[in-house]
Amino acid sequence: MSDIDRIRSQLNSWITHNEPARDYAINVLVKASPIVLPNEYITLLRIADGGETFVGKRDSDDELYLVLWSSIDVLRNNAEYEVPSLAPSHIAFGT
Repeated sequence: MSDIDRIRSQLNSWITHNEPARDYAINVLVKASPIVLPNEYITLLRIADGGETFVGKRDSDDELYLVLWSSIDVLRNNAEYEVPSLAPSHIAFGT
């Protein structure tokens, strides 16, 4: 199963997810990122530009709630949270 097929099969369990990111937004993010973004993340953006889901076992102490920001929000939120100055070799992409 390809990364795209695997990601698409799991989106049904997400609470919300956005439409795919536009190539322009992905290119801006890739160029502005202080690190090389993983191919899996770029693939995810091409399928869903952010969203929300639970991660881990439901109804357990290990369950976490994940919010992935849209590609456009990543740069704005990193600037707002001062990530470039506080952690220059990192990039945040959700909460």
